[in-house]
Amino acid sequence: MLRFDGSIPAVYEPSIPFYIALSFFLTVPLLFWRRLYAFTWAFVSLDEVIEVLKVSAASGLLFLIAYAIFQGHPFFRSFPRSIIIIHHALLFLFLGFLRAAKRVTSLIFEPRKKGDQMKHALIIGAGESADELIRIMQRSKRNGYALMGILDDAPEKQKTLLHGVDVLGPVDDLPAVAAKYEVQTIIIALPENENGAVRKTITLAKKAQITDIKIIPGMYEMLDGKLSVEQLRPVRVEDLLGRKTTKIETQAIESFVHNKRILITGAAGSIGSELCRQIAKFSPRALHIVDYEESNLFDLARILALDHPALPITPSIADIRNRMKMEMLIEEIKPHIIFHAAAYKHVPLMEAFPEEAIATNVFGTLCVARAALKANVEKFVLISSDKAVHPVSVMGKTKKLAEMIVSSLNEPGRTHFVSVRFGNVLGSRGSILPIFEEQLKRRLPLTITHPKMTRFFMTAPEAALLVLEAATLGEGGEIFVLDMGKPIKIVEFAKEFIRLHGLEPNKDVPIVYGKPRPGERIAEVLLTDEEGVSATRYQKIFRAKSNHKMERKELILRLKDLRACLHHDRTLLKQELTKLIE
Repeated sequence: MLRFDGSIPAVYEPSIPFYIALSFFLTVPLLFWRRLYAFTWAFVSLDEVIEVLKVSAASGLLFLIAYAIFQGHPFFRSFPRSIIIIHHALLFLFLGFLRAAKRVTSLIFEPRKKGDQMKHALIIGAGESADELIRIMQRSKRNGYALMGILDDAPEKQKTLLHGVDVLGPVDDLPAVAAKYEVQTIIIALPENENGAVRKTITLAKKAQITDIKIIPGMYEMLDGKLSVEQLRPVRVEDLLGRKTTKIETQAIESFVHNKRILITGAAGSIGSELCRQIAKFSPRALHIVDYEESNLFDLARILALDHPALPITPSIADIRNRMKMEMLIEEIKPHIIFHAAAYKHVPLMEAFPEEAIATNVFGTLCVARAALKANVEKFVLISSDKAVHPVSVMGKTKKLAEMIVSSLNEPGRTHFVSVRFGNVLGSRGSILPIFEEQLKRRLPLTITHPKMTRFFMTAPEAALLVLEAATLGEGGEIFVLDMGKPIKIVEFAKEFIRLHGLEPNKDVPIVYGKPRPGERIAEVLLTDEEGVSATRYQKIFRAKSNHKMERKELILRLKDLRACLHHDRTLLKQELTKLIE
């Protein structure tokens, strides 16, 4: 019709049904192949429009090839080739822009909240995160925010537009811009390692008397990479630590976990529960969670069931020190992979009760590891600690001995035993963050052992995902060390924590110092000089060279001697433990 100005010559009329049928059979399979029927056009983006362009071009090309091959056929005699170009353009128009009209319509006609019901928001950072956030906000005007503008320190971004939102100036202008536009909420959309800029933003926001400060969650909190307005959360102290994160190879983890029966000991603990949450995202065949603490185990099972209703989740109450119970449980479940996270970890308490630390961390590990070997479990992953390096505490020595045990049990062709070693996990029970929170809540001074004390810190999601990545690498007998970044001074951590709550260190909240507790070190290390490291294919995971020289038979004999001392003098017990790992 377009080619012949609305009057099609009679010679072409018999061929028109053929042209339509050919176009249909060339185009529809391409649309199915590129999955253009599989997404919601209300949320169409440039990527989908480009896919439509590719399909329409491919369809036109195939039509042209068909014409070239069969141009001698009566149906193609005197066929005007310009129709193929018009055909391509119309396909793109009707497949793409007509469908995208659904989104355009929603943007124009979707009811907005009244201005006084929407919070005036200012975005900090004009990068990829801001780009995604603005597009999401513009899709739904019922998100509760009215964007006033963006601040970014990059000179080339000044006075530009990002999806129609003005970049108003550098971050230093925050107080003035906030006053001019009556800003109520600050949304930080900066790269995860720009902790200095985050600190600066918080300081300026407090100066502008803005208390509602939100941040886009890090990649470890958005494993699927999908951002939503609901995921914006308040700034936490870990956002100020400056730990540079890296991309997680989720495909490798999914291949490792998918359709496998997974058993996790110590599942109700800080690391165990985070392992459960992360593993559940990768579609295992079944998740078996084991712990001695019934209430926390019950709560964990309930929450996991709500989040993953299709996943079979089986909680089991068991003491890992009970050899027969663990053998029966593992034989019944027949797990493909065991993550052994059950352990006593509080250093001062384990100094006071070394018999409990040894019974659980050493002989409990031995029970579970032997049961795994007996049941031909594919892989056994021990969750170890930086305190196992040159250990000075009972807790560290027991973790060192646990590493020695799983390393000695490794044999070619049988269960692959590996250890993964890392430092402190922020927010875990008994760690420094909940202690500081409780002290601040009670209006008490923040207590620090020593002004020079440093620790490695990692968030629970990051720790769990890196453990899973390391587990994919293990072929048996390795100790994997996670890159914990730079050690952080506890006093600086305390100051950031106080400032985050809108207070001034040593003015509103005093910081006081004490003395190192039994078994406590001023600084932790992740490797001995003898161990060294070799790189793996993952950026933040290293392979330590094991320096465990003791044969399995000798180790088992010496463990029997240690067990015989369990209920004797604690001083003697500590001495025997030290001798065993030297």
